[in-house]
Amino acid sequence: AVVELAAHFMIFAVFFQLSDAVAAPIQGILRGFKDVNVTLILSLIAYWVIGLPLGYTLAEPFGVGPDGYWIGLIAGLAAGAVLLFVRLVYIVRRYKPEPVEIKS
Repeated sequence: AVVELAAHFMIFAVFFQLSDAVAAPIQGILRGFKDVNVTLILSLIAYWVIGLPLGYTLAEPFGVGPDGYWIGLIAGLAAGAVLLFVRLVYIVRRYKPEPVEIKS
């Protein structure tokens, strides 16, 4: 029974790892750009405003159980990855250097 339950939750772990593999490096890149305040706010929104309420709602009122918490956690992490990616695109475009004209 334990192996069966662990195998069931491994599916969720795969999606968690995929979302985290996108979000974590982007967070590091944004820190390198010294963009920590907006990164913090976006992460808080993703985890505490999207992920946790969704997980609780799925687990408790809808009766999905522990799967609901995992789905909420994964959704929050995926939302964070998307929000951070959008922020990264904005920052990179803002810091894009102007082309240098070479005079001969």
